[in-house]
Amino acid sequence: MNNLKLFCSLFLVCCAAIGIGFYLGTSFLSNDEKALISYVIACVLAYVLYCISGQAKHEEIEKWSDEDDR
Repeated sequence: MNNLKLFCSLFLVCCAAIGIGFYLGTSFLSNDEKALISYVIACVLAYVLYCISGQAKHEEIEKWSDEDDR
């Protein structure tokens, strides 16, 4: 993944986290429900970021191995 795509992916995930957090803050849920939903969303977003960074690492390793083959 080139740097621009990686940056855009991370930016979109951060914007989604901010939007969801704002929505939860203004919702009429109890504090316990807000905490649980926030925790679940944080876990999902952390996994998405892990997958994005893992894909970037995988493609970087492939790029270096292709250069070594030359």
